[in-house]
Amino acid sequence: METGWSALAVAMITALGGVIVALIQRGRRENKDDHAVVLGALRHAVDVIHRVDDKLDQHIDDHEEGRYGGSTK
Repeated sequence: METGWSALAVAMITALGGVIVALIQRGRRENKDDHAVVLGALRHAVDVIHRVDDKLDQHIDDHEEGRYGGSTK
């Protein structure tokens, strides 16, 4: 009879371990997906910042060259 209980205990431990591993893998996959979304948003933000920077540089250059009719410093 002890062999039966031992086998049951081993089966329960194995099943519990399998469930834990499945949950960990699911969490890792969700974390990877979340990181991909954040990385995409950061890349978009960098692109927007570069475009604004380029426009601002051009605007300052225009003022320095007197294209807006204002005085230059």
